[in-house]
Amino acid sequence: MSKYKVWFNDEEMDAVFDTEEEAEEYALYLVSCTIDGAETLHMSNPGDYDEDDYDEDYEIVEVEED
Repeated sequence: MSKYKVWFNDEEMDAVFDTEEEAEEYALYLVSCTIDGAETLHMSNPGDYDEDDYDEDYEIVEVEED
């Protein structure tokens, strides 16, 4: 049975998911956290951080269960 993992900004995340939908939900959560973090940092120090500076690239990959 296949499992799914998320690669976010060229880093493999540790979590393993049973369905592609669960992996997609987790990836979208990571994107949301990245945007929120950039907005918070921008409010603390305007000009140094911008949500456009952060990549939101993710990929769902299928892995074989051991």
